[in-house]
Amino acid sequence: EEDKKKYDLLTGRTGFATIVQKSLHLLLQSDVKYEVRTTCDPRFLTIEDIYQLGNLLSVAGVQTYTLQKYRTFDMDSNPPASTDIDSFFENDILIQTLKNQFQNFSYR
Repeated sequence: EEDKKKYDLLTGRTGFATIVQKSLHLLLQSDVKYEVRTTCDPRFLTIEDIYQLGNLLSVAGVQTYTLQKYRTFDMDSNPPASTDIDSFFENDILIQTLKNQFQNFSYR
């Protein structure tokens, strides 16, 4: 339930987490090729959040998962430090764990 609240906060839409879960379920039931992707903004997500999300997605049956770096932009008020952004991708244990959990794992 806490994960759903955080998802709603990040997307700015109440109840959106439930819609995304339903969409993921439909994708998993179909033959449609897909990629589940998480943008790692350290202002809102922690490495522990990524571990938890990876576990949830893996158990759900997701096979293709990608982490992507948050990219700052001109109007970004209070952008995170690049070292904080990179921390997700420099965590060898996290990366190896995700590689082991998913048939296709990448980061960019």
